[in-house]
Amino acid sequence: MTVDAYSPKERRYFPRVAYRGHASLITVRNEWPVHMVDLCFNGALVALRHNHVVHPGEAIVLTLETENGEPIKMQGKIAHQKDHLIGIECRANSIDHQSRLRVLVGR
Repeated sequence: MTVDAYSPKERRYFPRVAYRGHASLITVRNEWPVHMVDLCFNGALVALRHNHVVHPGEAIVLTLETENGEPIKMQGKIAHQKDHLIGIECRANSIDHQSRLRVLVGR
């Protein structure tokens, strides 16, 4: 059974917050600009703006552009994809980036 990203039965350890902004998604083969849809301390939902080929489990680097100009870099993998929406399991890759992410998600 697959769980839709918007399913009320889905249970998350970290709460998601709506976060609109720009980011880049990098895989081994490509880099794309993406729009942030929502964000939590260990994941994100992004919308790809261009044609794409990604696969569940594929390694990624997600770099969020913040309002203060200090990017947040996260590493992880593709968790799921539905049309142009991509769910990502990821973690900030340094204590500094984790601190900035914690401020964004309100933890």
